[in-house]
Amino acid sequence: MHGQEVPQTKSYKYLGVTITNDLSWGVHTQKTQAKASRTLAIIRRTLGKCDKKVKVAAYNQLVRPQLEYATCTWNPHTQKDSQILENIHRQAARFVSHDYSRESSVTSMLSSLDWDTLQHCRILHKSEMLYKIHYGFVNIAMPEEIRIAQNNTRNHNLSYLQPFPRVNCHLYSFYPRAIRIWNTLPAKVGTSGTLMTFRSAAFPVIRHMAPPPTLKML
Repeated sequence: MHGQEVPQTKSYKYLGVTITNDLSWGVHTQKTQAKASRTLAIIRRTLGKCDKKVKVAAYNQLVRPQLEYATCTWNPHTQKDSQILENIHRQAARFVSHDYSRESSVTSMLSSLDWDTLQHCRILHKSEMLYKIHYGFVNIAMPEEIRIAQNNTRNHNLSYLQPFPRVNCHLYSFYPRAIRIWNTLPAKVGTSGTLMTFRSAAFPVIRHMAPPPTLKML
């Protein structure tokens, strides 16, 4: 470029997201986990004696944005990488609940706090973005190869033709993944008039979604 050789690299951080040459999200997941873990450690040291309300606010304002930044773009598809992020979420639940006993159930703490898994939140964010693209709420054109399914008998009339990529980096990329979720949602969810009503109607369904037998994750 302009007479200069452009160096090759295995990973590069662009707009806060680390992209690798194999288009996997392991490196970005680890960096996100490390950054969120450091922030959570600071909160634990400085707010350890505060009440639950203050701890929840600190986690939601300082740590969650790091864990959920740009998740419409990236979303790990392996249980290992997903669990790395969930571990931060679970550590925060123990901190907020002030309960570090090995005999205590973190799942019960999450339920008591009414915290959904980060994986379900990432699924919701993807479906919200497809909703905004579908109705033109954002200046992103739907790719020409993404089309509404005609004479569809299995899903609702807003279903898209499902791409069937041969490699994981495409299979778990935005459009194939978001379409799998979108097509599973009830028709009345897809026709929601506002993003708020879409979110309220979609999330209860998403909470109970499971990946197809042939896939690792949704």
